[in-house]
Amino acid sequence: MTSPPYHLRLNKAADRFALIEAISRLPRISGTGLREYTYYGFGGPFLEDFRQLYEFCSDLNMVSLEIDSETHKRQRFHLPCSKIQLVQDDISSFIHSHDPSVGKSIFWLDYT
Repeated sequence: MTSPPYHLRLNKAADRFALIEAISRLPRISGTGLREYTYYGFGGPFLEDFRQLYEFCSDLNMVSLEIDSETHKRQRFHLPCSKIQLVQDDISSFIHSHDPSVGKSIFWLDYT
């Protein structure tokens, strides 16, 4: 059985807003600003998570991971701001090469 299409996941918006709320509270909890953090996630073809994160947490650095070359092209077309770095790589390779000492990281590995 395959996963339901991303745009048909009715609770996705609630998940997204809960994540945004949690991230927006990080400065009060950690004592450091959002510009100290980098958010890593799967943007999908339209980068909706990233668009909303930028709207509410514009100081946050963001990296979208995508393995599919066609989806990566679509992401470049739909890129909502220059703050988002688009990386074409699979998650296993990326995490293996990720250096946690570079800064504070937020990973949302939203597998369907």
